[in-house]
Amino acid sequence: MTPTQNTRQPRPGVRTAGERVRDQLRLQLQDMTMQRDTILARLLTAESDERARIAADVHDDSLQALGALRVWLQLLRGHLPSASPKVESLLVSLEDQVNTAADRLRSLLFSLEPTDGDETLASAIRVLAAHVFDASTTHWSVDAVDGGEELDRAENSQVLRIIKEALLNANAHARASEVTITIRGDAAGQEIAVVDDGIGMDPAGFHSSIGHRGLATMRDRATLVGGWCTLEASVPEGCTVRVYVPRIHRLPGTAEGDPSPAPPGAEVAGEVVTAVGPHH
Repeated sequence: MTPTQNTRQPRPGVRTAGERVRDQLRLQLQDMTMQRDTILARLLTAESDERARIAADVHDDSLQALGALRVWLQLLRGHLPSASPKVESLLVSLEDQVNTAADRLRSLLFSLEPTDGDETLASAIRVLAAHVFDASTTHWSVDAVDGGEELDRAENSQVLRIIKEALLNANAHARASEVTITIRGDAAGQEIAVVDDGIGMDPAGFHSSIGHRGLATMRDRATLVGGWCTLEASVPEGCTVRVYVPRIHRLPGTAEGDPSPAPPGAEVAGEVVTAVGPHH
């Protein structure tokens, strides 16, 4: 007598043991994601508060001291009835050094000041660009093709810091005459591209080097909020900084959705790829 095979199928509506385990793992991943996002938001808020405190200290202490020194130099000049050419040259040099130091501190203040994470991304970028290129002849524009829903405050703040650094680099190093910022969004996240027609930049600078943390920090900030940042060569000249940030950081395989799309040209998940461009 041939033994009968067990061909019973699970009853409708009854989950198998594998399905129950999978659901439990999914819930655990969701819980871990929520905890991570909460901690991340607290860390970013703490960072912003600390930057604001340092900026206030620089403004209320260092800049004020330089302002007082500038006044004293002017008074000194007035009390020297007929300064010799050598003394006059020394006073001019001191005043120039004080003014240069004050300008550098104001630039530091701009980099330290917290970004307005509550403002729309396009509006905030326009404010940044207007400030960065105020004293230059560079023509700039912000094109919000389809920004979609705004990012969360934490993600929005990090994007603005990345864009601020990209604009400062374009103004200070690229010698660009045209800078275009394009914002594109979909249901998953937002991508922002900063394109300039300057002399280009070596993508090797995207990796940390002594005294040059700006580009690497841009990449690290994007990674921190689950996105990516690349540096690409533009055609026919210049470079493009491209950053993508998801609206809500998600772990792969959770019920909320798929992971962030890989950066252009990436072959390994999570790898930041940069295109080779001219060195500046």
